Amino acid sequence: MNLNNLSLANLFLAAVIIIRVIMLQLQPKIIKFSSTFYLLMIIFGVYEGIKIKDFHLTTGFIWFVILALISTVLFAYFRVISYHLWVDDYQLVMRQGTWITLVLWIIGIGPHMLIDNLWAQSNVVILVHLGLTLMIQRGIVWRLATRQFLAEIQTTTAYNDKYRHERREDHEHRHNRNR
Repeated sequence: MNLNNLSLANLFLAAVIIIRVIMLQLQPKIIKFSSTFYLLMIIFGVYEGIKIKDFHLTTGFIWFVILALISTVLFAYFRVISYHLWVDDYQLVMRQGTWITLVLWIIGIGPHMLIDNLWAQSNVVILVHLGLTLMIQRGIVWRLATRQFLAEIQTTTAYNDKYRHERREDHEHRHNRNR
């Protein structure tokens, strides 16, 4: 891993996100499809990547992109199939990672580090990798849950929409009160 191109802030942020994500994936959670946070991670990672001086499109970069995408999709898929999916007493679709999910996160770091060596400046885009793998993972779990629990996914979607709406109203209420 080439730490010369990896800012300490980027490394710290990636480590915090990985630890937090793993902790959350091992807890029972209502599934949802929102990907805003992951898009922000990708945008921030791309911004960091754009700041690279002397960027040249090389064979190493092309292989880096191809292998990184394959690794990202494969590990996202494997983590999802390691999940336990079920419907709770309120007819909401739930998911929880298992010890296999944890092992797959740990194993998945290895190929990412090997692939990083194909393009010396790849470490600056670690947030792109994390955002993309989590967004793909969320999409796959949503698709799998929709196939398994078609009726309950509608209840889950309605619940998520209501929760998001209530949070937005609460935020607006607090914002207006502070004026």
